[in-house]
Amino acid sequence: MVGADRSRRIIRHAKSKRLYVNRAVGGGWGAFYINRHNGSVNGLFLDWSVRKIGLKELWTLKWNKEFNTAGRWTRAGSVQPERWPEWMRNFKDY
Repeated sequence: MVGADRSRRIIRHAKSKRLYVNRAVGGGWGAFYINRHNGSVNGLFLDWSVRKIGLKELWTLKWNKEFNTAGRWTRAGSVQPERWPEWMRNFKDY
């Protein structure tokens, strides 16, 4: 479980560029990403382990059987730094 809001609301903060809405993730789900923990989120896994997950690392996790962990938003998929929103460009690449 990673911090999420399934209500399909889009949060906007007038003074911050810390929110990114991504409708091009694929697999029929959209998401938004908030820089709450310096480029990471907290994740709870099915084995009950908890760890810090980098925002860009989210694209490398195996979310379901068909999820491509080497997709276009990963280093393995040759994502270019300028493709990320400006506020995410300095975060660690995975």
